[in-house]
Amino acid sequence: MKPAVAKFRTFSEADAATLAYYKCQRPGAGIRVALGAQQRDVLRLAMSQGIKLTITSLALGVIGALGLTRSVASVLFGVQPTDPVTFLSIAAILSVVALVASYIPAFRATKVDPMVALGYE
Repeated sequence: MKPAVAKFRTFSEADAATLAYYKCQRPGAGIRVALGAQQRDVLRLAMSQGIKLTITSLALGVIGALGLTRSVASVLFGVQPTDPVTFLSIAAILSVVALVASYIPAFRATKVDPMVALGYE
């Protein structure tokens, strides 16, 4: 397996966790709106949680990818296992993906009808 693919897989598993987390938080956002919170406040709360989760996932992913590079170092020829360009580019791409994955459900959650959210609970 190429090192870029291994790093991508490590980072992408963290992004999948981010999306699953926001799917669970959707009814709670509707309840906050029903209790009087502004939609921008709910969006700000959800995005701040997403940013924290993205930073944590990114740190764990980099640590995991660095740990995996030792196991694939023997099959690499002419490429360093800890290539900084690869690490930075994959981390940047997946950070953007994670933030978009945080924004879309957070934005949808602000559009939930408060009465539907109250009936859901």
